Amino acid sequence: MEQKIQSITEAFSMQPMTLYVGQKVGNCNPLSGEIAEIKEEQINIMINGELKPHDVYRGYGPDGNIIFTYLANSVNVYYAYKE
Repeated sequence: MEQKIQSITEAFSMQPMTLYVGQKVGNCNPLSGEIAEIKEEQINIMINGELKPHDVYRGYGPDGNIIFTYLANSVNVYYAYKE
């Protein structure tokens, strides 16, 4: 069995938002479309003129476009098992 990310929830919010696979999010930018997959990735962020790697969670639409990006240390992650 393989673990897949099912959803993420904002960890430090008074009114946390949960984003899950299959959810259709509103027409506001940048959140728009249906979430087909959530992946953990590493990206480089410029801090004080220096690129530093950071872990993030990104939500992708069915067309492969990025719908959202959250820093990994700012969300709770929920997994589901897939066969």
